[in-house]
Amino acid sequence: EVFARNMGASLSAYLRTIVDVKLASVEQLTYSEFIMSLPNPTCFNLLSAKPLEGEVVLEINPSIIFSIIDRLLGGGKDASTPPDRPLTEIELGIVRRIIQQALDQLCTVWARIKQIQFTLVETESNPQLRQIVPPNEVVVLISFEITLGESSGSMNLCIPFMVVEPIMPAFAIQNLFTVSRG
Repeated sequence: EVFARNMGASLSAYLRTIVDVKLASVEQLTYSEFIMSLPNPTCFNLLSAKPLEGEVVLEINPSIIFSIIDRLLGGGKDASTPPDRPLTEIELGIVRRIIQQALDQLCTVWARIKQIQFTLVETESNPQLRQIVPPNEVVVLISFEITLGESSGSMNLCIPFMVVEPIMPAFAIQNLFTVSRG
């Protein structure tokens, strides 16, 4: 929720319009279930999370990413059907700035648990081309709903369990401090 608030404020300042980011759900599923739920093409970003081992996925749905690009390039406020194609090189350059804002916010939010440096490794349009963990591996899927004017879409953070397993005790300690302050 803190990430959603911070990301909404960051995007609002960058786009110079009101952007609402809300936590939609947190669920546990397999990696194959996550991949099958994504559209193709989409904005599928592989992230490293140093010092943790493995990769994390930040996926932004085309329905909102094309609205953001349109807004940045001076387009109208109308919600339009996103094109059914991968992002061009110019659009990828624009999207990388949005991704960097998300990475900065992730680093800030995770600092309460552990200092993690999220960095963009690769951006892909077809999510089925990247297999970061075996298909039956358990992942945590954190979904956010982004609203920009009349357009809305989802942003998904997929974290394989094996990536966060080494720091699981820190989550329990953080939860203990949160409960004792309340």
